[in-house]
Amino acid sequence: GPIDYLKQVMGLTAQDIAKAIDAFNAENIVGLIPEQTSARDTLPVRVILVNPALHKVSNRNPEEQNTLTDTRIWENIPLINNKGRIIYLRDIAEIQYKEQLPNRYYRINGLNNINLSIHAEKQINALEVTAKVKEEMKKLSAHFPENYSTIIAYDSSKEIEKELNKIYVRTLMSTLILLAFVYLVSRKLRYLFLIVITLLANILLAFIFYKLFQLEIHLYSMAGITVSLGLIIDTSIIMIDHYNYYRNRKAFLAILAALLTTIGALIIVFFLPEQERANLVDFSSVIIINLTVSLFIALLFIPALVDKLPMKSRTGKKLFRSRRRLVQFTQGYGKFIHFSRRPLLKGIFLVFILLCFGIPLHLLPERLKDTAGKDRQGFFPALYNKTLGSRFYQMTLKPKLEPLLGGSLRLFTEHVFNTNYYSDPQRTRLYVRANMPEGCTVHQLNEVLLKMENFLSQYEQIETYQTYVLDYNNGGIIITFQPEFESSSFPHTLQEALVLKATDLGGATWNVYGMGQFFSNALGSGYKSNRISLSGYNYDMLYNFALQLIDSLTRNQRVSAPEIMGSDNWRVKNLNEYFLRFNFERFAQQELTPANYYDFLTQQLYRNSLQPVFIYGQQTPITLVSSENKDFDIWHLQNDIITMNKQSVKLSDLGNIEKRPSGNNIYKKNQVYSLQVAYDFLGPHELAKRVMEREIKKLNLQLPLGFKAENKYLSTNWKQQSQPYILLFLIVIIIYFICAILFESLWQPFIIILMIPISFIGVFLTFYLFQFNFDQGGFASFVLLCGIVVNAGIYLINEYNLTCQKTRQTGIKIYLKSYNHKIIPIFLTIISTILGLIPFVYSGAQEIFWFSFAIGAMGGMLFSLVALIIYLPLLMKFKPLLPKAF
Repeated sequence: GPIDYLKQVMGLTAQDIAKAIDAFNAENIVGLIPEQTSARDTLPVRVILVNPALHKVSNRNPEEQNTLTDTRIWENIPLINNKGRIIYLRDIAEIQYKEQLPNRYYRINGLNNINLSIHAEKQINALEVTAKVKEEMKKLSAHFPENYSTIIAYDSSKEIEKELNKIYVRTLMSTLILLAFVYLVSRKLRYLFLIVITLLANILLAFIFYKLFQLEIHLYSMAGITVSLGLIIDTSIIMIDHYNYYRNRKAFLAILAALLTTIGALIIVFFLPEQERANLVDFSSVIIINLTVSLFIALLFIPALVDKLPMKSRTGKKLFRSRRRLVQFTQGYGKFIHFSRRPLLKGIFLVFILLCFGIPLHLLPERLKDTAGKDRQGFFPALYNKTLGSRFYQMTLKPKLEPLLGGSLRLFTEHVFNTNYYSDPQRTRLYVRANMPEGCTVHQLNEVLLKMENFLSQYEQIETYQTYVLDYNNGGIIITFQPEFESSSFPHTLQEALVLKATDLGGATWNVYGMGQFFSNALGSGYKSNRISLSGYNYDMLYNFALQLIDSLTRNQRVSAPEIMGSDNWRVKNLNEYFLRFNFERFAQQELTPANYYDFLTQQLYRNSLQPVFIYGQQTPITLVSSENKDFDIWHLQNDIITMNKQSVKLSDLGNIEKRPSGNNIYKKNQVYSLQVAYDFLGPHELAKRVMEREIKKLNLQLPLGFKAENKYLSTNWKQQSQPYILLFLIVIIIYFICAILFESLWQPFIIILMIPISFIGVFLTFYLFQFNFDQGGFASFVLLCGIVVNAGIYLINEYNLTCQKTRQTGIKIYLKSYNHKIIPIFLTIISTILGLIPFVYSGAQEIFWFSFAIGAMGGMLFSLVALIIYLPLLMKFKPLLPKAF
């Protein structure tokens, strides 16, 4: 070939050409000369030797330059004196001055673009920044050349404004609903006025503390204000009702305990993992501040306000009718309490509510095992494995007992929790991902995506389609829609059309998703459906254990293509490399060395960047490329006969080339190396799981101390999902101790705690029966319920304890008296909390976080009435009281 001719005939190599071009471009320091700076001082000045022709080109005015002139300068670079003849660059090379190929592509709606990303600084209003940026860009756009324009690819302010408008509407609706409810129940404008004044005072004081604690007012914190409105009104109702009747502040301790339980529940947000904590911290902080302020409002402001604006009690016929209904209800409710507290009926009620909640048999492990996969030793593990872990129980009894005893918890975990998905609020989008196999280029992937862009350009319903090509295996298009089409059927229709187009185009591995079913045409892409993670302190030993595991897996006919991978990322695939296996005997016969072979390949495939120069006032790269660079492939390597050291030789005689997987990247965390053995399994998921567990157990028996095999993906996923819910037990402990201090009892706090799981039944059934998605808001509803459903019980039991201190009646009569005094304000607080959440539901189930939060809290609050009315008196210990000591 031409490259071989240059070396054999002219004695010219690619390195010689590169050296000559660099010498042409070089600026060499040849010495120093003194320069007189004053009468006494001199400074050394460098003398630089510069190519005058290149210096002229680099510094003349841009108007005087042209590509032809520049090219001629490069053509006249002397390379070598070959037998008296000067060989110039023009004799052996073609010089081109052209636009450099990009190493990545970005386009919006098919047009090349320069992205300018602008972020508001912390504590700066993003909406104001956006308005100023738009105004400035409008001014700049007026001076752009023709066919140049600006487009807003992503504007977070639109989403912020949209969410803010929702919050404004929700806050207004919540306030109006709550105030209307207060008036309809009380039928007194003075009572309504008291609620409005306390609510206003609470919010205004709370804003002072927002400033002191430097809370940011954003979407979640503003939503926290809306949610807390109902809780603030609850506190006001309890204190107004108590003070108006008793003219004392003894309800304050109950209010304090109730608010501390709610605050204690919200504090666990600060212990959540970073991902869940990010949005909920300010949300919880706002509610905590509002509740704390409402506590002092209830203690100091409300009594003074009621003294100034006393409310008249009902008199006459209305009072008589009211008291008659109260007596009738008390008699009926008292009979129910006496009836239900009989041992047999009490047991039936308790078993019934236990079965409604559910016994979590479905969550129990099949057997208790240690980390090595062996059955645990000890009395209780052995007893468990012989009973609940026995084959008879697992195969015969368990399938029948789980539906009978699992209750609402089983329905929730199996049909809701295991199928839930977490997401963030965002616009409707479609995603098209594309990648090519090894050896392809970013430009080839770009050509394929251009065809997909042409297909998208026909749809007017699309607002933007943003294309990015970062590498040969990383490219895609993000599609957004005109607002009026986001909720229509068009996104689904377009996804189906994109799937058909991707199938027709081929040429790449395509993924299309965003609406409905995920599409992928990946076949043999290197993705493995099963992975076993190995970890240890010695990499070589760990790799050998991985090889042993592969050997064990290959004996199973259902296991396909096991391989060792370094990363635990499911998207990372092993790369391949070409390996040259030399025939050293043939090298010796031809009196050649591998260095000769490498030198030949270097000349054929040469592509190297040389020293850049300044042209047109900009640094311009120079690349020297062999003319054989694109044509010389594996076929030539196996079939070409070349001249090497003045003798003809066939390349394949000197060695063969083969493609093989390249080495893994080494991953190390906390001084421990990790490897993944990935494989495909032909069979059902349950069988694949058993095979994996068996292999892990067998390997762990052989591994020395410091090494471990595990199904890391499943264990990590379970830990990540269960960690936030374990914190609910922390809330229970906090509530128990708060109530124990208030009641000076160990049994009464336990009764209060039992209200929490009963209210959870409402959450379980709400999501199961109506098939709502359970996302981050669902978890937030659990947290909120832990703190607020106990409040009603706290108010009632505290009133019971206070009444016990000043009466000689039997326990049930005291309880009924306390119940009559507190049930109306308690009922009002529950209803007001539910009504305050209604505005979060009106947007529909597609509303991320807020819908599931509101619907879960509402369902739990309604079910808490069952705990309050039926199960609270059922579990109370009523004893006849001794006469007062005088």
